Amino acid sequence: VPGSRYVFRNIAYQVTGDGAAQARAMLQRLVPPSSPDKGDAAVASRVLKEQRRLRKGLSKDSCFFTLSAGHEAVLHHLPNQVDVTYLIEAGAPARFGSIRFEGLTSLSAEYARKAFPLKEGGCFRRSELREARDALQATALFSTVNVLLPDKPAPGGQVDVVVKVKERAHRSITAGASYSTDIGLGVQAGWEHRNLFGHAERFTSNLALSTLTQTLTGQFEKPFFGHPDQILRLNSALERQELEAYDTSGLKLGGNVERTLQDGWLIGGGAAYDFRRIRDAEKAETFGLLSF
Repeated sequence: VPGSRYVFRNIAYQVTGDGAAQARAMLQRLVPPSSPDKGDAAVASRVLKEQRRLRKGLSKDSCFFTLSAGHEAVLHHLPNQVDVTYLIEAGAPARFGSIRFEGLTSLSAEYARKAFPLKEGGCFRRSELREARDALQATALFSTVNVLLPDKPAPGGQVDVVVKVKERAHRSITAGASYSTDIGLGVQAGWEHRNLFGHAERFTSNLALSTLTQTLTGQFEKPFFGHPDQILRLNSALERQELEAYDTSGLKLGGNVERTLQDGWLIGGGAAYDFRRIRDAEKAETFGLLSF
């Protein structure tokens, strides 16, 4: 009858697949907290919510190669009751095997392996596989990253992973021009290499010229410097200014090491040296400053 209220009559669980025994044992711990009870109002959204909860709970503490969760509902119109069967299919437990990269041209396999944070021999979880793929893509060194898996684990439960990549162009050039009433005409040019020595070292150089100021800067960055979350930065700058009151020229050198902590905090330390010469109409002075 349209608009009639239905209630749950029977709720069952059907578990299949090579990992069925383990999945059944896990269901014993997962089912009681929030599963619908007999006689509760049969609401579709509640069935779907429970289905998602079961799948999430089963995947959290397991190594199933495949895992799917669905349901089947049978309506009994005269008594206004519903039988619901949750359908769980759990594949065989598996572990990550070897990890191999295809498509690398200038980047080293050593760097790619560090940037793909997946542990060989670790529990097979597709969520970790997606996170590792996203981390590799986030380096901005690849235009495509595809992860290939076998149809099923090897007899010992090992799943070998093949990562097919296509590298992006690692060099870029920038150029521009500007004009302002106080400085006049200016031009800028930049060059960047994002894989200088094959381990994703980034070198950036910028030149800015105008009638009053000339600046040449360089920055070098090396990821995974002694630690997966640590980066080395080296900086340099040559500067010259020709002002109405005085002229100045100088050299800046600096370096620091930064590490990102698990809670998002950033710590680091470094040193810098600033050498500067200032000349006016009467005299010339030289300064040096060392800072930590």
